[in-house]
Amino acid sequence: MKKFNKEVGNYGENIAKNYLISKNYELLELNYRNRYGEIDIICFEKEVIVFVEVKIRFDTSFGNPLEAINLKKQKKKSFNMAEKAPE
Repeated sequence: MKKFNKEVGNYGENIAKNYLISKNYELLELNYRNRYGEIDIICFEKEVIVFVEVKIRFDTSFGNPLEAINLKKQKKKSFNMAEKAPE
């Protein structure tokens, strides 16, 4: 099951990456990791650094993707982004 979940995650990240490229975002980094966790995609668009968290679901039996990011995860991601952001 873990391998399947990783494959599904990679599939979703690839869709997101291709979409961002098609919209002229400049990809800076994929799957950035630090002590706080991982950021799926970091890109640049019109003088703004964009941090992308990809969530994909084949059905809603485990909830929709937006529900997968609770307040605790949002805080953890903000620490992760703060550490990566340029000064």
